[in-house]
Amino acid sequence: TASAFSVNFDSKLEDYDPLNPGGDGSWSEGKEAHYLYLAHMFEALTATTKRLRKLRILTNIMRTALRMTPDQLQDIFYLCTNDLSPSYEGVNLSIGGSTLSKAVMDCSGCSRSRMSELYKKHGDLGDVALACKSKQRTMFAVKPLTIRGVRQELLLIAGESGQGSQARKKKRILNLLTRCRSVEIRWIVRTICLHLRTGATRTSCLSALAQAKVLHDLQFKIHAKAEKSERRKLRKLTLDNSVKETIKLAQSKISDAYNRRPDLGKIIEVLIDPKADFSVVDRICITPGL
Repeated sequence: TASAFSVNFDSKLEDYDPLNPGGDGSWSEGKEAHYLYLAHMFEALTATTKRLRKLRILTNIMRTALRMTPDQLQDIFYLCTNDLSPSYEGVNLSIGGSTLSKAVMDCSGCSRSRMSELYKKHGDLGDVALACKSKQRTMFAVKPLTIRGVRQELLLIAGESGQGSQARKKKRILNLLTRCRSVEIRWIVRTICLHLRTGATRTSCLSALAQAKVLHDLQFKIHAKAEKSERRKLRKLTLDNSVKETIKLAQSKISDAYNRRPDLGKIIEVLIDPKADFSVVDRICITPGL
């Protein structure tokens, strides 16, 4: 069940196995990752105030994405930073608070007075939505939300314009909220509010991406030709000074690349190439107008 869903992203870097992120075991190679993994990763981020621990959690989910579903790493990164696309594209959800509140009420059956009461108690619409829906019984199984699916739906919401656009946006939001399991609704609502409150910044996510890529290459790329029986043993990490220096250099390269071209998608696109090393980000050039 969703309530028993437990992820391993808070494990020490050297102990974490990217092939075993925990949860319900549904995140596997080539399959779309369920949004519940990301929601529980957000829960882990909010459970600590320690910067290095947050960095570790972000790094580990990105390590699993690099190994299992590299094509979905971009979706994870944008949702972690509460963005949908590069800032220069000007993509905005433009959802009014009343539209979102009505969608929560319609989804949960919660009255306006009860919503107001809960908001005074929690002060956060995501927490209110979770409190409302936790009292609701699901009569039939819903198709699980996926990380990619959530981002794509949010992009469609942002693209709605013209007469009746708010009603169409509300309908799409209601569809997302209705399909939420467990804590997912908290993070869908917070994402739409543009107020995740996880403490993860774009800078920390870039640092995590660099660290994840270095560790991924150490565990999987270098030993790809080893015998299958030896691979698990070879995946064991030792974070010695040499590895730490490699991580620092990688973080510097990715930060510089982003400063030259603030396009997270482009950086991830070149990094997920199986043959890529960090020299590829050095070739990301300044693009006029971005």
